[in-house]
Amino acid sequence: MRYLKLETLLARGENSISPRALHLLQHPLLEELIAMRDSGTTAVGTLSESSVELSEDFKDVRITSVSPSEAQNIESYGALLMKAIGHSKSRNKSLMAIAEQCRNGEIDSLEQVHLLVERMVSSTIYKIIIAIILAGLAIIAAIQHYWTS
Repeated sequence: MRYLKLETLLARGENSISPRALHLLQHPLLEELIAMRDSGTTAVGTLSESSVELSEDFKDVRITSVSPSEAQNIESYGALLMKAIGHSKSRNKSLMAIAEQCRNGEIDSLEQVHLLVERMVSSTIYKIIIAIILAGLAIIAAIQHYWTS
């Protein structure tokens, strides 16, 4: 399987990061960073767009170098995420806020970043479910009003 460096995708310009690529940067990349830290694997370098590679089918991600410093990796992750958002059609304000918190050193651990990303996704799902329930209630109320009139 061939992999593309993130910097190659970013070099393609505006809207070069697909939703699937952005998803890889939100979830699998974070999980890979945590796994590398937990196993003690550090390919010396820094996490950057040249050290993150995405599979051509956008189903896998791999990292070629990270910093031994978790704080540095979190800051670099925030910068990568912000750059990727800037090159995508997504302007997800919650995701941008998480990236900014990473860049500013407001987040202490990769697990905290992961939790914030998961919370953002689950809150979106809850909003959709609530909207569907409200639409259903509105339809029921309209039908009841029609039948009683």
